[in-house]
Amino acid sequence: MNAVTIPFTRRLGHILVDARVNGAPATLILDTGSGACSLDETWARDLHLTPGPTAKAVGVGDMKIALATAARIQIGDGVELVDEMVALAPFAGVSAVHGVAIHGTIGFSFFLRYVVEIDYEANVLRLGDPASYEYRGPGESIPIDLSKRVPVLVAQLVTHDGAVIPTRLVLDIGTSAFGAILTSPFVEQNAASLFSGPFIERALGTGIGGSASGRVARLEELRLGSLTVPHPIVGMPSHGGGFFGSTWVDGTVGATILARMRVICDYAHSRVILEPGEGADAPFEFDASGLTLRAGGESFSAVTIEAVAPGSAGARAGIIPGDALLAVDGRIVSGKTIPWVTEQFMRAGETRALSLRRDGREWVADLRLAPFELP
Repeated sequence: MNAVTIPFTRRLGHILVDARVNGAPATLILDTGSGACSLDETWARDLHLTPGPTAKAVGVGDMKIALATAARIQIGDGVELVDEMVALAPFAGVSAVHGVAIHGTIGFSFFLRYVVEIDYEANVLRLGDPASYEYRGPGESIPIDLSKRVPVLVAQLVTHDGAVIPTRLVLDIGTSAFGAILTSPFVEQNAASLFSGPFIERALGTGIGGSASGRVARLEELRLGSLTVPHPIVGMPSHGGGFFGSTWVDGTVGATILARMRVICDYAHSRVILEPGEGADAPFEFDASGLTLRAGGESFSAVTIEAVAPGSAGARAGIIPGDALLAVDGRIVSGKTIPWVTEQFMRAGETRALSLRRDGREWVADLRLAPFELP
């Protein structure tokens, strides 16, 4: 095959690609953690996709979804999946978090067909032919198990008390806010070591099937083969539903780590190649506000506070779920993006003046951003 390059956009840690589904423009999340391609169930009805048999799907929660066939999913120039079986799932919550319409995901079948190089620095995908692909770079080649239609690798977690814990992780570029998210059975089994250092309670994120909350901690290291990732931020859900109740795997390794590397998914040879880039050892930033945002309204222009972490900067400022966020430091939020707003809450030690509305009354809160480890 001729070399194919596909540009992508990064938004809140996710890789978004422009696509066409049965001729209709779509924004899809590229996701190694998706065992199948998926489409928003409401949008799929607009495309007149006929739902077929139902199946159990495992996301943030367990749910039943319908299957359908998309005649053609086109990505870039000359790349298409024909008569692709897709899962029809609710994406309204995912769209609200991103502040743009998300129409679905590109998953396992795409990665199985090509060698997919993800160049986060250049914001492009490069596709290769598995039959002829050869890698000669300095990256680390790590074996993966694809028996569950997602890439599972063996890693090690090093905790504050010095424990080194072997861990089976899904390489999941769709885990966007954390270096890793761990399953409840794994956390219960290793709780003493995982919670030997500081942690906080907060919302972890929204995905297909709902939202999750739990504990967030910064561990000493995550080891991938000979690669060492210092002080990764790890989420540990407080419930065991959906994927988080799995026992065949211990969690995911996510985009905050992978985005610092060139990632080459070579499913044909049951391997992933990780090639660290500049800044791979830089400290990991994390939200310093404790606020979880949600966009809604026409064009997702209205931003509200969905959750406030107990003891966080947002809680100390008197902000509560349901407050409407109107402006940050005098800059009107409407018309800006959720990623722009989120970026304003990353720099601990700074103060943001938030204009809010609650029960028809507007007021200003001084949000003193604090490191997430602090109560």
